[in-house]
Order: sequence, then C-alpha cells, then structure tokens
Amino acid sequence: MDNQEIINRIISNEHIISAIEQNTDRNISSIKEIFGRLNVLEQKQTLTDERFSNILEAMQEIKNTVKEIKQEVADITLKPAKKWDNISWVVIAGIVGAILTYITTKILY
Repeated sequence: MDNQEIINRIISNEHIISAIEQNTDRNISSIKEIFGRLNVLEQKQTLTDERFSNILEAMQEIKNTVKEIKQEVADITLKPAKKWDNISWVVIAGIVGAILTYITTKILY
C-alpha cells in the first residue's frame, strides 16, 4: 500500500467521521426534544390524574346526595300512611274506650 492510498483512506475516514459526528449531533438534538416532550406529557398526565381524582370525589358526593334524597323521598311518601295509621288507631281506641265506658256504666248502674 503506497502513501497515496493511505492518504485517500484517511480522507475517506475523515468524511465518515464527520458524517458520524453530524448524525450524533442530530441524534442528541432529537433525544433532547423527545425528553422535553416526555416531560410535558408527564406534567399533563399529572394534571389529568388530579382532575380524574376530583371527578371521582365529586361523583361520590353526588352519589351520597342522591342516596339522601331517595331516603327523604321515601320518608315523605310514608308520612300520609303514618297519619292514616295514627288516625285509625285513635278511632279504634275511641271505639274501644266507648265500649268500655258503655260496659262500665251498665255494670255500675
């Protein structure tokens, strides 16, 4: 191998090394961009997680409120029935009282 061939190989290798360095610089830039995007996505995911947690809490509060409303509606619908039950007991007690009074007055007089 003569000097000219060695020089040609050295020049060729220098071009290859230069191309590798350019690719490396581009790759480093791309990696920095990817990590920057990844950081932004992580921040957005954290915000999304917080919002999701808040939504779940709000849903639980709504669920509890609906349960309370259902119970109140059930209580309200039972009030008329309770009133009639009370009235019927008063009427029955009055009738029983009247009968006992009648029997007592018949026995005593």
